[in-house]
Amino acid sequence: MKRRVLFRNFLSTLIGLMGAKASATSAPENPKQSGSQQPELGEFQKNLASDAGADLIGITSPHAPAFLKTLSDIVNGSEVSIFQAIPRSEYEAIKNFTSNYDCSPAFIELLNQMRDTRKFRGGKILMPFGLFNIDSTINFYMPGVQGLAFQGGGATVTAIRWRGGATTAFTNATDESERFQYGVNFNGFTLGTTIPGSKDLRLIEGSTGIHLEMCQKHWATNDISIYGFDTNLDIGIHAEAGGVNDSQFSYGRVNVNMYGNQADCTVFNNVWNYGAKERGYLISSPRCQIVGGFIGSVRGYSNPKEYVGIQIGFQAARSTDIGKTRTISDLKAGGNGNRCLISQVAFEGDGEQAHILVKNIDEDPRRPSGLWIINNNFAAYNRNSVIEFATPYDNATISGNFLSKSKENNTGTAMAKPTASFRMHAMRQH
Repeated sequence: MKRRVLFRNFLSTLIGLMGAKASATSAPENPKQSGSQQPELGEFQKNLASDAGADLIGITSPHAPAFLKTLSDIVNGSEVSIFQAIPRSEYEAIKNFTSNYDCSPAFIELLNQMRDTRKFRGGKILMPFGLFNIDSTINFYMPGVQGLAFQGGGATVTAIRWRGGATTAFTNATDESERFQYGVNFNGFTLGTTIPGSKDLRLIEGSTGIHLEMCQKHWATNDISIYGFDTNLDIGIHAEAGGVNDSQFSYGRVNVNMYGNQADCTVFNNVWNYGAKERGYLISSPRCQIVGGFIGSVRGYSNPKEYVGIQIGFQAARSTDIGKTRTISDLKAGGNGNRCLISQVAFEGDGEQAHILVKNIDEDPRRPSGLWIINNNFAAYNRNSVIEFATPYDNATISGNFLSKSKENNTGTAMAKPTASFRMHAMRQH
């Protein structure tokens, strides 16, 4: 008896679904056929423009073909593949890493669809295996939206090649004030100025890979690699409480720059930062943590006279940042790297400068305070010191560090100016 009831319920559901689809299919006159004026469709809509049954199919069958289900994916908050906004004729070349097609319009179109249909939640743009070229800036700003992800198949299988010159590849910069974005994520892809594996390591002066600002909590990068930009990752004003995890930044002039006073509480966990021309990290934001990973120069690419693994010091705010929140004035906008932690990092590579340099980039009357450099491994090579204080810094602790490949006169730490409340244990050499 129970089985009969279940079977009757199943038949009723199936008949209802078929009836809904049939009524949708036999809908009144199609506006396209009637000759009425229609707005121009983008590639997303050309590929996916569905008659009335598509939303139902997308909801009831998660395995429905992409061209039937994506419209409902946008509306209902599901993942959406970038391929669904790209002409089918380009698929093979993209997957073979031979494509010259510009995918910028596809990204922009999907983001616009999300802005138009989702008032509170963002979405996830999937970038499966392949090479995706972008020639124009992708602005992912969605005020007040929680949750937006660019999801690749992994840093070794999904590549985005920037061909847009001296500007920014991905940004959420806006002129609006007091409008924060939450939960932005970049996962599982490589973003570079050449095809991955190319011997042409092209540095584009004036360019930026990813710029983040006005992000309140829960922004992150996971398993991404960025290379070849003037600044690979630019963490700007009020982009706080982020996590940079299992990622790699290389072959930029500056690989990572954190400059905003309120871009605080960002954690770099197990990050490889190598081959910068001048700076691996520029840290001005407070309460930054760099834990684990590797920092080093690359012979033949890094400038041996200029290269520094980490520079900590004050940076003035950019004029475009002033006034974006009520709490930011000219002085407060710039950060000076208070209360930072550097721990369990391996420092390597040639160079004449210290691995860690405490020195202001811009003039600042305030004295920074609270720096912990503990349990790191420094390979000194030709350096006279691996840590240098060129700007006075209060309440610094240096402890538990190892020093190797050292010159006889290398004392480990150099202090050009008096630093108050300085706690230092001698480095162990091996």
